[in-house]
Amino acid sequence: MTPTITGDDEDFIAVGAASLDMIGAQHEVTPSEVDRSRIRERMAQLRMVAAQDWDIAGAMRAGCAGAYLLRSGMVLNPVYPKPDFAEADLHRLAERIVAAEMGGTS
Repeated sequence: MTPTITGDDEDFIAVGAASLDMIGAQHEVTPSEVDRSRIRERMAQLRMVAAQDWDIAGAMRAGCAGAYLLRSGMVLNPVYPKPDFAEADLHRLAERIVAAEMGGTS
């Protein structure tokens, strides 16, 4: 869920779809379901790497994969979806992601 200016929480995808409609209207273009499907397909090819679990959770809810850079004293919020990877060392995190993307083990 994403907080909005009205104080209501909205589904992340719904907020994204509304943004797409708004931008389309500004350019006099109506996004089709094919356009929306292409966006979802491309989102599935992305991975959010961050040290804030809420950023990763939002990206994952939008269809991206997630990787968490652990910080000292911080833990993942158990309410959020679990990212594919979590490491305290950025280089190790990158190595694991690359290995997994190349078909190796993580």
